[in-house]
Amino acid sequence: MADAPVVSGAVDAPDSHAGARVAERGGWAMHEFTAMASPCRIVSDDDELVDIGVDTVRSFEARWSRFVPDSEVSAINRRAGEWCVVEPDTFRLFHVASVSFDRTGGRFDSLLGTRLDELRAGDDERPLVSEPASPWDRSWPGQRRRLDVLPEVGAVLVPAGSSFDPGGIGKGLIGDIVVERLVAAGAQTVQVELGGDVRLHGRRWSGGDWPVGVVEPIRRQGQVATIDVSHGAIATSSAASTWTVDGRAAHHLIDPATGLPAQTDLASVSVVGTELWWAEVVAKVAVMAGANGARELLDRHALAGVLVHVDGFVEAVNGVGS
Repeated sequence: MADAPVVSGAVDAPDSHAGARVAERGGWAMHEFTAMASPCRIVSDDDELVDIGVDTVRSFEARWSRFVPDSEVSAINRRAGEWCVVEPDTFRLFHVASVSFDRTGGRFDSLLGTRLDELRAGDDERPLVSEPASPWDRSWPGQRRRLDVLPEVGAVLVPAGSSFDPGGIGKGLIGDIVVERLVAAGAQTVQVELGGDVRLHGRRWSGGDWPVGVVEPIRRQGQVATIDVSHGAIATSSAASTWTVDGRAAHHLIDPATGLPAQTDLASVSVVGTELWWAEVVAKVAVMAGANGARELLDRHALAGVLVHVDGFVEAVNGVGS
């Protein structure tokens, strides 16, 4: 094979993300598949390593999806209000969610799964549900209690009445774990794409930095910027994909303070980081914070990113994007 992999363009990304795609090919193995309702791709040195990566993604999807009744996360949600001793990887998931809550002052809240389900149930395009009240009018208690984690015994507690939603942070952590496992198995270069988010390790096959294309988030046609990175992660969060609830547009980024889709002047934010789970968290919170808040957030955490405003203006923050 003559060429080396380059990241550019867009995977047919799910509603929650714009994204990036590998365009070139070289002396490597690749597998494209669907997981977590997203197009995925793993590229590494040989087929055996790629198979390890694919198996890892599928295993964690089965364990962590809240939409799989017998998953570990579903079992924990059914026991909301009780301490649950969990497997180390699952404890790690809950731990990073708890850390993210603290680092963002509660702006990242992984306990909004039930609230998001209420809004989706009110979708004007879906059949009516038994609850006649509008999701927009339901009372909201404000900021709720955070997750509890007990490292000494590897236990977690979801507050009663809450539902843990791994969402983007779960997907990001899976990407990080895939890279860790493939490197431990001897991989020199790893490229993981999960629903348009990218985790990179090692030198690009053709040398130089990895160019990652940021997709136009509203029409999802073409790229609005390219981010060149040597390694690490790029996550994109978007509020551009909406559905209608009682005649009003809704999206999946729920403001923990109001229980409603966040009001924002940003269509998407792409964040460059060293770990995909943290880039996911910052991208999500940045979109909800709006342009001024997003700049402040990226500065505070010493991260770079690309902001796409709802009017189409593209803004590079802290020296990335072209």
